[in-house]
Amino acid sequence: MTNHPQSVEGEQAWSLLRLAQGQLRTAGMGGVISLDMAAVLAMGRALGFDEAALVLLLHYGEAGLVTAFNSRVSEDGGS
Repeated sequence: MTNHPQSVEGEQAWSLLRLAQGQLRTAGMGGVISLDMAAVLAMGRALGFDEAALVLLLHYGEAGLVTAFNSRVSEDGGS
């Protein structure tokens, strides 16, 4: 895989993003605007992940997740 995590902290952030896909903040017509970062960081804390690293890394994953979800909504015609 080309973009695999390069550190333990990266693995933690990736794992947390996969677990937290239900923690989305949405806006009309099914669009996603962000992750509920308070909920996601609480999940990371509960799992014992490095919170400082998560704060630095998660916004990159959040951007990709938001783009992917919104692309899917656009392809599906807003449904």
